[in-house]
Amino acid sequence: MKNKPLKRIVDPRNARSKPYAAELRKIQKSGLCPFCPGGKTLVEGKDPILLRNDHWLAIQSHTPIANTQHHWVVFPKKHRTRVTQLSNEEWCFFSEIISTLQKKFKVAGDVVSFTAREGDTVITGATVLHLHFNIYVPKRGRVVTVTFGRVQNKS
Repeated sequence: MKNKPLKRIVDPRNARSKPYAAELRKIQKSGLCPFCPGGKTLVEGKDPILLRNDHWLAIQSHTPIANTQHHWVVFPKKHRTRVTQLSNEEWCFFSEIISTLQKKFKVAGDVVSFTAREGDTVITGATVLHLHFNIYVPKRGRVVTVTFGRVQNKS
């Protein structure tokens, strides 16, 4: 399935660095969702796919949150913008991909947290408008702080 150009697919204003904001502006000009087939992220291999199943892909975040041992981004293969658009089958496969990530990277189940990014990017702080989950595994003894909403560029 070919990726269709979309009006608004990313929000560079939420990037945590100036280089990432510049990358997001290039993606926006392309009109291609970076998480859909044919999009910049998956085609160029900047974020190699760690795992895939029938409905989901998992990559390592290239802008990881501080104090994380692992920061994965998991997103549906089909372009979705809301969790309410997911089918029951997609939800079942979501559970499978999280479990497989934990096994592959030898992570105990009680140290994994996740956030969903959907909706108004001013509130969520998302940079990509394709529904995605950020999965966090903190470094031992460290606290992971996740910011929602618009943040200032730090570099």
